[in-house]
Formats: sequence, structure tokens, C-alpha cells
Amino acid sequence: MYSIKTLCLATAVLALSGCGNNSSDIAPPIITAKKDIVNAHEPIWGERINGPANIRDTVDGEVIFSLYDKTLVSCTEENNGWHVISIIMDLAKDEFGIDTIRQGRKIVVNGKEVGVVLKDVAVSTMGTSTKTLGELLGYTRKNNIYSYSIIENALVNFLSKDTSRTITSMQSFIKDFKLEGDTSNKPFATFMNYETGIEDPSPLQRIELIFHNNNFIGAVHSRPISVPNTTDYKLERGFHVVFFNNVDKELRERFINYFNSYINTVD
Repeated sequence: MYSIKTLCLATAVLALSGCGNNSSDIAPPIITAKKDIVNAHEPIWGERINGPANIRDTVDGEVIFSLYDKTLVSCTEENNGWHVISIIMDLAKDEFGIDTIRQGRKIVVNGKEVGVVLKDVAVSTMGTSTKTLGELLGYTRKNNIYSYSIIENALVNFLSKDTSRTITSMQSFIKDFKLEGDTSNKPFATFMNYETGIEDPSPLQRIELIFHNNNFIGAVHSRPISVPNTTDYKLERGFHVVFFNNVDKELRERFINYFNSYINTVD
């Protein structure tokens, strides 16, 4: 259904906003306890499962696998209360090219058990020089994703506490989300992560923080975000950018012109 892609995932460890499981999607008794996959002192890197939680073959469909609490996944934007999620699991070297993972198999990522297959499920495989990996796809309710692990939510929460808005003060956010830095467009410096590859095998920016003279002035975004004291502008190819209201008009226009020119040159 979808192709394998490189996952570029990241997130911030911030205060959890209330986000309980829907009781109909709590994983079945085969998972007897929540397994804390994330060390509290490590970045989260992307959306995390609020679980254990069931993953289904379609909206309100059959359960195909379950994932433990805080398992890292890649998520599409929420649509009518549901996300499409992807997880990349370890496979044996000789499993390259298989198309099905059988019921009862443990889902292992980087050597750690993070879930279990509850019904035969389709898999897409990819190989590297050292390992074989498989991608599982499914649907889960929005309550099965921790709200704090969604980067748009995390950025708004972070900015509500950080009033200085400098590169130095935002280093923890940048590191927690493992954002990729770029200083090629001086006098701007940017830090970005990427959209999920579930819907696009060549994903572009999801969030791109914009700094000028070490001060945070705004952010490019591909998904909706509401940052207080900012104005939102449309960009080319469906992107938007928010700038804080005290940012000079010429500076805003300079970045907008640069971004629109740049984004039309990439695939």
C-alpha cells in the first residue's frame, strides 16, 4: 500500500497533556504490562504510543497488531480522530522480500520488543548492508498517541515557557527533536525535521525553526500550528510560516522569497 522510507523522527520531553486511551482500543491481555521503551533522560524523537494500544487495518477495522507504551512510531496528521502509523521492525537477514508477518510474532525494533502481531499482517521489506527491516502500517485512534510527543504541540508548549527565544535557550528542544541544522541561507539559521514518508516517499519539512542573529523569529510548518503573538503566511507547495509580530516586515519578506524559490527546486 505504501513504500518504505527513511523515518526522520524527533520530539521533546515535555509535560504530558491529558490524553487517555479509548477503552475499546486498549491492547488485549496478551500484553500484560506497559513496557517503558524510552529512557526518561533520552530524546523521544517522534510520536509515541499511549498504550498498550491496538493498531487496526482501517478505521474501526480489525486489530492487526498491538504496541507497548511509548513505542516510537511515525504518524500522519490526525483525520477524524484517527492516525495512520508506521513502525519499522527488525527482520532476519533472509526475510528480505517477504510480504506477511504471521500472527503471534513479537515486534522487535533495534533489538527491543515493542509489540506483538495479532493477525497476519502485510509487511514491506528493505535491506541494508547489515540488516533487513520491515515496515508495518495501520490505523490507531488519536488518543493512542501521546499529545506531548506531537512536535507541533511540543513547540507551542515549549514557547509558553521560554520567553527569551534564542538558539541557546532552545537547544533542549532542538536536541530532543533531533532537528537538522542549516546555516547555508545567511543571515538565517534553520533547524528542521521532516514529514512522515507514509504518504510521500520523498518527504519535505514538517517543522523548520527560523533564527536570525541567534533569535527565534518564526517557523515553517506543513501541519496546522497555533503560536501566540504570531502571524501566519501561506507559502508555495502548501507550506505555511508563522512569524512573531515584532519581526521586521523586510526580514519576513526576505525569508518568504527565499523559501518559495528554494522549495520549488526540490522534489
